[in-house]
Amino acid sequence: MLQDATIERELEERVRLVTAAEDLTEPLDARDYLMLLLVTLALPLAMLFVGWWL
Repeated sequence: MLQDATIERELEERVRLVTAAEDLTEPLDARDYLMLLLVTLALPLAMLFVGWWL
């Protein structure tokens, strides 16, 4: 019984890992590019704001 639960947990973990790997192989969509742009611009904009504020 305990062995069945262990096997089931291991299978669920493998399915989760495969699903995560498949997500990484999907092409980027507009939302991904927007988030990348926002993250890329966040630090320089924060530095400009801090420089202006000081």
